[in-house]
Amino acid sequence: MKLSEIPNFVDEVIATGCAICAVGHDMYVLGDVQEIEAAGSELRRIGEKYGPRDHLQTDVIAYLRSIGRFVDVTWMEPPHQTGWTSQPHSFSTICFEDLGTQRQRRQPSGALFEGAS
Repeated sequence: MKLSEIPNFVDEVIATGCAICAVGHDMYVLGDVQEIEAAGSELRRIGEKYGPRDHLQTDVIAYLRSIGRFVDVTWMEPPHQTGWTSQPHSFSTICFEDLGTQRQRRQPSGALFEGAS
């Protein structure tokens, strides 16, 4: 994918019914599990059309934030692991997408995440 194609990519993902949005400044989600499952074949077609986009991840996130499609989240470490803390805690990548083939793990929220570890 080229930098200039990001707006069209986002528009096409939205058109599938998926609520693509940035999560913080380090990752983005294509949508929730149900949306992604329902739009699976269309998302694969979009992935094939635009090709690899990992090199543009920060640009996709910046674009999503610029159009108001973002959620800011502060993650807290569980108290039983480190004692009570108010320090933000980031987590590793939960979803990897490779040319339409996804290896994914579900979070309790049901969202699939793409992002840097």
